[in-house]
Amino acid sequence: MKIKTLLAASLVFFKAGILSAADCAPARVLYDKGGFAEAEKILLAIPGTLDLPCLKLLAESQLAQGRLKEAAVSFGKVSKSANQDKDSLRNLARLYSWTNRFSESVAAYDAVISLDPADFSSAVEKARVLGWDKRYIEASLAYKTAFEISKQAWIEEERLGKENMWSRRPATGLRHLEKAAELNDGDTEVLFDLAQFYSGSGEYERARSYYDRLLKTAPYHTAAIRSAGKNSVNLDKFRLFTGADLWDAHSSERMTDVRRLNYFAALSKRLDRRFMLTGTGSAGRYSFKGAPSLDERGGGLALDYSGGFECGAGVSYAKKAYVQNVSSRESYSVYGWKKALENLSISAAAGKENLLNNYANVKESRDNSYRNLRADWDANRFMLAGADWRGGKINDGNKFEMYGADARLMYYEEPAAFYSILRYEKRRYNRHSGYYFAPKDYNTYSFTQVFKKNIGEEGLYYGAADTYYEFKCAIAYDESAYLSFHPSLVLYKDFSTCLNLKAGWSLTASHYYRDNYYFLHAGWMF
Repeated sequence: MKIKTLLAASLVFFKAGILSAADCAPARVLYDKGGFAEAEKILLAIPGTLDLPCLKLLAESQLAQGRLKEAAVSFGKVSKSANQDKDSLRNLARLYSWTNRFSESVAAYDAVISLDPADFSSAVEKARVLGWDKRYIEASLAYKTAFEISKQAWIEEERLGKENMWSRRPATGLRHLEKAAELNDGDTEVLFDLAQFYSGSGEYERARSYYDRLLKTAPYHTAAIRSAGKNSVNLDKFRLFTGADLWDAHSSERMTDVRRLNYFAALSKRLDRRFMLTGTGSAGRYSFKGAPSLDERGGGLALDYSGGFECGAGVSYAKKAYVQNVSSRESYSVYGWKKALENLSISAAAGKENLLNNYANVKESRDNSYRNLRADWDANRFMLAGADWRGGKINDGNKFEMYGADARLMYYEEPAAFYSILRYEKRRYNRHSGYYFAPKDYNTYSFTQVFKKNIGEEGLYYGAADTYYEFKCAIAYDESAYLSFHPSLVLYKDFSTCLNLKAGWSLTASHYYRDNYYFLHAGWMF
């Protein structure tokens, strides 16, 4: 994971090597007192071309302020002025990596290594940058080279940990990364990897111990400070999730005629390191052609258990009432999942869902009771596959079964993810219905292409302000012998660690069915 240490790992690089020239002596005094911006201002005001000591001080001052792009330019000038300057090149390599200029960073590290082939620390840093750039084979070779030079056991453990993580083998990867952290307390890369992984899998307390160790070693590690802040927010604060959804669907062949506008709010709080309690409230309005509108009010509770990346479970209950003279409805669910093997997850669920697709189903309180089973297999970082079964019955006595299988083929990973999903599904009902689509035997084949682009300037580490858009386009062929199309677009923006906004639209279009779905959701932690 990317390390953006702005002071601890960087400010000391040139301190000993700066020769105080008369012109930049005042700037040096300000710099030593922590006046980085003032020092930079004086240096930029010096007429003519800065000599090498002043240029180095300018680069340091910009770096100390966290202005990485400007510092990279200045360090580049230093490396050109001071030919064969190992420290200048290494700092330039680091700055390039922190500003996502990975290829240039690798080239600068190669220059450092050519000057000092015995410098295994630069070889390790190069391996990490290659990993951040998704050049995994080259990264593994660079790690092996660093180990051959140094014979440091922690380097080999870091390599094995990284390789297993890249291959979606987290349990094995974690064992090696934790061993590397045990062998080298100063391995900030591994400490950050462990902290981020546990944060991302919901083990916030476990992550906190690694953030504490990391920040004790590198107190100015900017990315770690942000990540630790987000970890604390997720662990300690309330979560408010609110927004609105609009579903507009029509099909005479599928017995669908509804326009549903719904507003909701959900408030969550962690009870301890494993359990989270959520309360929900909603208000909606159903509009139908040729039938009166219905106004709905609802509320519910949910309790979720998190076992990190190994297991999870939860239960929920909700009830809806109507302003008009229509009976109230309830829904509930229970679910659980477990990693049966390191790359195989099994999940199961059961519950009751309300049918919402037309006036008759809402008025007469039709619902279905269901049971789900699913298995997901992570073959490698390029392919994931899964299979599922769903069975149950409508409360009018009509039983149903559905079988499905899918595969995800990953071509490019984030920040510009590009992948395909292939799926087959078979549905079977005991009898036809005049109130909902209930085929005897119905096969569907679909192909979905997905592109997700992260455009946040801070990168992809846990805690970085995230901004992305995701576009999907699915094509499905079924027993109707016609194609249907399903484009969708999602936009997401983090405004701060505690505030985010998400908006989206999707369309289903065929000769027999059409629906539009829109949503706008906001999340706030306090």
